[in-house]
Amino acid sequence: MATIEMPEEDEVKDRELVEIHAKDRELVEKLASALDLPVTFDVSQCYELDERGHIASLELSSLKLKGDLPYGLIEEFAHLELLDLGWNALTGGVQELPVKSRVVYLDHNPLGGELPTPFKMRHLRVFWAHVRL
Repeated sequence: MATIEMPEEDEVKDRELVEIHAKDRELVEKLASALDLPVTFDVSQCYELDERGHIASLELSSLKLKGDLPYGLIEEFAHLELLDLGWNALTGGVQELPVKSRVVYLDHNPLGGELPTPFKMRHLRVFWAHVRL
């Protein structure tokens, strides 16, 4: 009778983390591509993961990013608590932010569109933005 080897519990957890990590990494790469991030930039240096493998912190400040934030993309980072896009050349507005956002830095960007209503976000503690009127 043949025996079937079951993976150790740790191996299963590691695979789950890799799968989640790959999905979130894809979102970061989409964002970086949309904002003209240099191809040579190591995207893995700009985020931190939570204990379940989701991106909890995304820091893309001072990278000379330009253009509008892609509609709906930021919102897809469901577990994002810290977003730092400050000191870039981002224009337009920010439609929605992830529900779990606690700290958002959009300062020193020539934003000119709508911003989300921070008062609707119960976890939000810091929201920093400069908007052209």
